[in-house]
Amino acid sequence: PEAGSLSGTRLLFFSDLHIRPQTCSSFLPNFLKLKWNGLEMIQRQLLAACEEFRPDHLIFGGDMMAFACSYPDVVRFFHSLNPKKCKLGVYGNWDRMRSWFPSHEWEKGLESASLKLLVNREFRVDGIRFFGMDDFRRGNPMYFKAEQKPLFECVLAHNPDTIPLT
Repeated sequence: PEAGSLSGTRLLFFSDLHIRPQTCSSFLPNFLKLKWNGLEMIQRQLLAACEEFRPDHLIFGGDMMAFACSYPDVVRFFHSLNPKKCKLGVYGNWDRMRSWFPSHEWEKGLESASLKLLVNREFRVDGIRFFGMDDFRRGNPMYFKAEQKPLFECVLAHNPDTIPLT
């Protein structure tokens, strides 16, 4: 966008994938219920949405997976998504349930997929200030006001109860 304008900027938001071995079986009619992980279906649909809407920024609202065994699949999934500019995300409560799974491992895998995980911090691009807050139930959400006023501010939080903290 031109300086001072966000005209034509596109954001695509998605959340609550809860990837697990049984993902998406609830979307199928009873006669089609199969034993599959469903990740391919979600991936196809999201890739189709990216193709159709051509987002500048892809925004993920948390809850990537239900079980840690799906972590490699989730990282591969985020590798396959290619918006024009950036991928941003926040933790959901399910992402913080496993205290034994170190957060730096989450972050390392997601960073390898070019997803910037925003935990009580900002990311600025094209006049937009994205501020991601930690999860309300399992983390420590904090909001910091912008030192410089952006053209547009987008606060990301998995739990809507977090927003009164802003």
